[in-house]
Amino acid sequence: MQFKNGTPRIIILGAYGQVGVALLRLFKKHLPDPQYILAGRDRTRLKAIAGQNDRVCTLDVGDPESLRAAVREADLAINCIGPYLKYGHEIARTCVASGTAYFDPASEQEHYVRMQRLNSAAHHSGVPIMTGLGSYPGLSGLILLHLLRSNPDEYTEARMYVATGNTTGPDAGLASYMTAVLEYNYKLRELHDGDLREVHPGREICRVELPEPFGKMKLLNWPQMEILSLAKLTALSSLRTFIGLGHSETPSRLQIGLIRLLRPHRFEWSYQLLKAIARRRLRSEYQKAQAVDPGTAAVLQIELLNQERRSIRANALLPDMATGTALLPLYASECWLRGTILPGWHDPLELFDTADALNRIRRIEPGIDPS
Repeated sequence: MQFKNGTPRIIILGAYGQVGVALLRLFKKHLPDPQYILAGRDRTRLKAIAGQNDRVCTLDVGDPESLRAAVREADLAINCIGPYLKYGHEIARTCVASGTAYFDPASEQEHYVRMQRLNSAAHHSGVPIMTGLGSYPGLSGLILLHLLRSNPDEYTEARMYVATGNTTGPDAGLASYMTAVLEYNYKLRELHDGDLREVHPGREICRVELPEPFGKMKLLNWPQMEILSLAKLTALSSLRTFIGLGHSETPSRLQIGLIRLLRPHRFEWSYQLLKAIARRRLRSEYQKAQAVDPGTAAVLQIELLNQERRSIRANALLPDMATGTALLPLYASECWLRGTILPGWHDPLELFDTADALNRIRRIEPGIDPS
């Protein structure tokens, strides 16, 4: 495989965020040969995590020239800057135009659709692009496929559940929060009776028994991008996804209606207003969470049901969500360095061998054993 400067260069966009730091730690442990370029707004924070051979690059994703300058010397960009509905497509497009491969761990269905529109340009530039390379989605979909292929019974329905402990700081969940704010303004789909149907997110709550230390938890129905992929790859008639609320309050219909009315996906002032409100709310919730539960673990639970309503489950306990999110980008980067990922857009659940990917993830993080 040929690289722009002889030695592979990997740029981590948003390097000092939770996922960026976890990526850097795992990549340096398992892929020591590439040179790493750490990109973000704050040069001081970049230098604080940079090693002797790393480069730092200040980046304003809202400035096209700043973005082009950051990615053009890299061979692979791993984008940890969310929300992907706001920044992801433009970053991916700039990478493709610069001849730079692009991976991200996004979960948004609309982003999944937008990324496919870059397929022709990625082929022309000779680079691969992928989204959904995280723990949820990503690892969750691989576990579901593994369960389906490992059990002879005919399972027709599936549920995915994810819950996390505390974040490592009061602003750590801001991008995820703003992702939800933006997604209220897009069509989200779930698999019901064999068809993808539009649903309104954030309206249904379920209670699920999860492994310790979580126990029985309240989770919110929120369709994520793997539903679009698994609807094509499996014979499931129903697939639903739920996320843990933690210490957050369930959004009211009035709040949802106001968010839609403000249209933050179109107006920057609206986005910034809602972001400021979200930041204050997250800081308050973080203080409450610290007083109750200081743990940072995360769990994925995949449940399959047959027509007789008998079920099987697989659980993956993660040391924290950031580490879990970094695993599949590492596996994908190893495949890319071996030259086994061709140019163009790829769905990771279609591209990767499920058993090989899960076995590699177990070796990277031995404590993670979906069972």
